[in-house]
Amino acid sequence: MISLLKLKVLIPIILLSNFFTNTLHAQDEKVIATVGTNRILLDEFKFRFELTPGFSSSNKEDDIEGKRNFLFTLIAEYLWAEEAKERGFDTSLVMRYTFPVIAKMYLRNELWKREIESKVSVKESEIKSAIEKEKFTLRLNFIHSIDSTEIFSISNLLRKGADFDSLFLSREEAKLQTIPLEVTFGKLDENLEDFLYSLNRNITSIPYKKSEGWFIYLLRDKVENISDGKDVKQRISNVKSILTQRKTELVYQQFYKNFFASKRVETNGDLFWSLFDKIHLIYSNIKTDSLQSTKSYKLSIKDIKDIEASLGTDTLTMTFMTIEGENISIQEFIRNFVFEGFYSEPTSENILSAKLNQRVKNFIELELLSKEAERRGFQNLPEVKNAIDRWKNFYLAEEFRYSMADSIQLKNNDLEDYYSSIKNDSLIQVKINLAEILTDSLEVVEKVLNELTKGEDFSELAKKYSKVIWNRNDGGQLGLLPASALGEKGRIALQLSVGEVYGPLKTETGYSIFKLLEKSENDIERKSFIDNVNQLKQEMAYRKIEQFLKDKTIEYAQKYNVKVNDNLLYNTQMKNLKMYIIQYIGFGGRLPAVPSTSPFIKWYDEYLKQSEIP
Repeated sequence: MISLLKLKVLIPIILLSNFFTNTLHAQDEKVIATVGTNRILLDEFKFRFELTPGFSSSNKEDDIEGKRNFLFTLIAEYLWAEEAKERGFDTSLVMRYTFPVIAKMYLRNELWKREIESKVSVKESEIKSAIEKEKFTLRLNFIHSIDSTEIFSISNLLRKGADFDSLFLSREEAKLQTIPLEVTFGKLDENLEDFLYSLNRNITSIPYKKSEGWFIYLLRDKVENISDGKDVKQRISNVKSILTQRKTELVYQQFYKNFFASKRVETNGDLFWSLFDKIHLIYSNIKTDSLQSTKSYKLSIKDIKDIEASLGTDTLTMTFMTIEGENISIQEFIRNFVFEGFYSEPTSENILSAKLNQRVKNFIELELLSKEAERRGFQNLPEVKNAIDRWKNFYLAEEFRYSMADSIQLKNNDLEDYYSSIKNDSLIQVKINLAEILTDSLEVVEKVLNELTKGEDFSELAKKYSKVIWNRNDGGQLGLLPASALGEKGRIALQLSVGEVYGPLKTETGYSIFKLLEKSENDIERKSFIDNVNQLKQEMAYRKIEQFLKDKTIEYAQKYNVKVNDNLLYNTQMKNLKMYIIQYIGFGGRLPAVPSTSPFIKWYDEYLKQSEIP
């Protein structure tokens, strides 16, 4: 039996939540493109375009080229998703186990809105009182003891006239308080904050009980804050945000107590320890010098697949837990790591098993909340359904695109034919040098892109944020390499101008943000076929995949009769915001505001030409 313990709530940013709600309330259903029976609505297109960085370097109010490129990319996504459904990709491991994690997030978020967010309100009188506190910084010292008898004895001495400093300076805690501690509004527990702001200068407090023990405070000074240029509206907004967070926490704690009071879920202990053994083996073999600065290691896709392979098919299908009558296999639990990640530093067995145990508890709680949302029918709400469908389309498209690329096979005679066809011509190879910031954290992605928009240097940000150790001090530079050797990054980089930045691109190793530093075209050195085979294979595979994806997309565009409303495309003003926004989900979790679609645009003009042929 795994009992349900209280978790620290991850409170979504209320203003961000409202942004999504307001943005997605369509005023009408103008259709900008059709793909078979699917319609791409103008509002959906605008929403995704404005929040998908990397499609334009223009600062114009109406970015025509960026709109065009994004629409053709979005249509390709719809085409691949439609073909994926027809071919049964919706039953793949990713669609069965990884995609539902996102769908359940939106269900829980709707439950959060109904049960938590809608029940939070802040009164004007509360804002006024909080603003009075916000005006001042408190400077104080304290005497601490875990012994209530000792602290009340000290309090009695102080009441009888004993000097605070005489008692204070003789104690160990004074060594950590050579400079009085500073307290500002919003940084402490609300009850303690109220208690401290009620103190008078140079008057000692009565003993105050906290989880760490007993405290007696002396307020040495109450300093009025110098205005930092924030206007009154901004200060009120900040204060209201803090009050809202606090009230949200109170409402949540009450909901948590009531909702989980009678919930109990049993897990299969044997499967837990089998999984633990596989995870522990991976962490035991990690070389500490390969870790990023945090010393934390995230299980990779390869690690997860290795764990599944070592457990075996029969074990993977075994029931790990049963939640409200639904059996959940150990594979479903493991696949949750693909989206949510599993992080730890190489550590003792006890600490690692505790982390895995906590992960099981988190999983159970979120599943119970998702089932409650589903029981209430939130999956049928238009706003929830649209968000889930958006991500489902994206996942299907990505699965299908990768399967198409993987289907390309090169044989020796293909290479020989290719070599013969170009041996008398100049074989041009494009080389590029990228600077890359690689991270597992969406928060880091958001921070990096926002700092770049403020003019921060990419090289310095790479040194600060990239998890890759070997090139961090060089500003994340990968060196001059054939574009074909860099896969998707190379494909996208060829569409950039020197100095442009793209990202994030989701890869198996994390989120990649990269800047094109250099691009050059060179003749490949003439050697014998045998000496050149690896380079030829790389170049040919790259070009063959590119052409295959282009040809197939044109084929599907004809099959599904793609139509574009040029009038809406070119006459509806919109601008790419060049921002990367994270949506924080109620009850915990976060994901990009919209799927991160990489540019795929070269197919459309060829499709139009072919469509014009009688």
